[in-house]
Amino acid sequence: MKAIIQRVKNASIIIENRSYSDIKSGLLVYIGINSNDSIKEINWILNKIINLRIFNDIYDKMNLSALETRSGIMVVPNFTIYANAIKGNRPSYTQAALPEKAESIYNQFLNEFNIQYPFQKGVGKFQSMMEVHSVNDGPINIVVETKSKNYV
Repeated sequence: MKAIIQRVKNASIIIENRSYSDIKSGLLVYIGINSNDSIKEINWILNKIINLRIFNDIYDKMNLSALETRSGIMVVPNFTIYANAIKGNRPSYTQAALPEKAESIYNQFLNEFNIQYPFQKGVGKFQSMMEVHSVNDGPINIVVETKSKNYV
């Protein structure tokens, strides 16, 4: 599982010309699901997202998490995070989970997210064409990936 985590002043999603979801200040998180992902990866990356210390404390140092600041978090499914463009100019998506498995993992992720994060949440709709609007704050952009670390 891979996530692009952006600190934002606000974020919103529009689907079929209608407002679908929005948050105020917080995190906009794009989630990519690998074909080998399971509940182990969900728990590790969710813990990382809600506890990553990228919000400023009273001394203007990035020392606080979304959980500590009670910030909004918007989660957007995005298989293109697993694009591989090393060869040629057409990206390959072979590392991304097939839609049926990815949707199941995404739904499990959302269930855990709802349990573990009691504050403002927003979500994207799986396999939908979404307009994602955001105002980056910083900009702060962090990429985390489960296979890049021993997350046992």
